[in-house]
Amino acid sequence: MKTNALAPLLILLLFSLTLILSSCVTQLSEWENDQSAGINGGFEIVKSDLPVNWLVYTPKTCGEGDWDLRYDTSDVIEGKQSLCFDVRLCSDKGGRFSPGIAQEIKVKEGGRYKISFRIKNAGSDFKIKINAVNPLSEAKGIVMESKESIDKWRLYEYDYKMPKDMKRLCFELSILKPGKFWIDELRVGEKDN
Repeated sequence: MKTNALAPLLILLLFSLTLILSSCVTQLSEWENDQSAGINGGFEIVKSDLPVNWLVYTPKTCGEGDWDLRYDTSDVIEGKQSLCFDVRLCSDKGGRFSPGIAQEIKVKEGGRYKISFRIKNAGSDFKIKINAVNPLSEAKGIVMESKESIDKWRLYEYDYKMPKDMKRLCFELSILKPGKFWIDELRVGEKDN
């Protein structure tokens, strides 16, 4: 009889504990999904003010900083708009702690890929990482870190061979110092081996 009387209390306790723990979980990024948009490397498709299929690190998810994510229709390379970060205050930690975007792109294990994109930069420091990942680890990849101002759109191209047991290519951009940063025409294409 005592066991039956404790059951509702245990259920209430577990429910309360679940609510408390779930309220402590920090949202690491914002994301809108649209599989028909593919990589969306031209940043043309937007939902809820976010470029679809990109993890977006915003002031809401970073917990500190002040910046706007906007779509520049007056300065583009492809399509009708480019993605622009207008950063007034930010952390220099990178990754989910700083303004930026990331995406894991499904690729073939052992395949060779060409990653290309165009950027402009006015005053910010930035870092771009390109590497292979799987659920348990990440492989060494390409890291580009710069403080250089880039007045005109500049093309960057990298070749990357996917390691064994890796089927996802990760592209991550972090803004590490206030300024304005634009990106457009990001492409990932398989190359012949």
